[in-house]
Amino acid sequence: AAPVSGSSPAVSEAEALERLMREAGSHGGLDLEALSPLARSIAARGAGDDPLPSLLAPADGFHLARHAVNTAQIAVRIGRFLGGDIDLESVARLALLHDLGLTGADLDPGPTLHGVVSEEPLDPSGRRTDIEALQRMLPREERAAALVDPIVQVHALLGFEAPAPKAQADLRVQLVALAALVDRLFHGPAGGRQHDLHDITSILMEQHGRRFSPSLFRALLRAIPIFPIGALVELSSGDLARVVSLNEDNHFRPRVEITTASGGEGLMERRIVDLARAPFLHIRQRVAGLVRGVDAA
Repeated sequence: AAPVSGSSPAVSEAEALERLMREAGSHGGLDLEALSPLARSIAARGAGDDPLPSLLAPADGFHLARHAVNTAQIAVRIGRFLGGDIDLESVARLALLHDLGLTGADLDPGPTLHGVVSEEPLDPSGRRTDIEALQRMLPREERAAALVDPIVQVHALLGFEAPAPKAQADLRVQLVALAALVDRLFHGPAGGRQHDLHDITSILMEQHGRRFSPSLFRALLRAIPIFPIGALVELSSGDLARVVSLNEDNHFRPRVEITTASGGEGLMERRIVDLARAPFLHIRQRVAGLVRGVDAA
């Protein structure tokens, strides 16, 4: 897992995971001990404050190893805001292994692929949930056997089948499934790709709001807010404003700074409005570009 010169940590980790996946078939299963440093590294970065996009490995289409690393990083970042006793290293480990069945079914973990594997939430061929293929990639030990059920449950959620009761209760499973959807929308096929993580949060809440635990979506809104600090927005009044802070109780109604002409030539008036306390004012949409007199920081 040592970083490769000139590459980001996520790219180096994807390369290390790719090597482990390639070696698994001829070494009696994937080396879980060698996987641990990757999971620890991802968990440590996710606990920091670096912008999430800067932590992800770039991909264009479906690259199995990079998707696994990105899913792990996104899951850890969301899990950080869940609180409680979530073991982020355990979350990262499950995410790194959640598509191991594809490798066991002879899918090369290296090349970028375009097609049903990346375009469908659940591969129609069933390779992702092929128990025998998955077991071929895991060592014959108790802790490895305990990973099979959570991996299958992740894909039950991703496939939009009726999940087992345990999948509904296990936040690790839900974290990994939600993170996999985020990465698919961010790095997936060009036709369905979104270039803004904040838009992805909005899409997921609209399309899958009842699929995951409410506490998970609250954590998602903290990890990837729909209206991040610094974003420019158009208000229902027609004014343009900049988001200056979030409201923990209502992420759709942050505090904003409105900049308007004060009457004097070239003079601008700035005022802070807490949208949670302004029931007749709301955000109509986020906008690109700059507001006159407002810096983009």
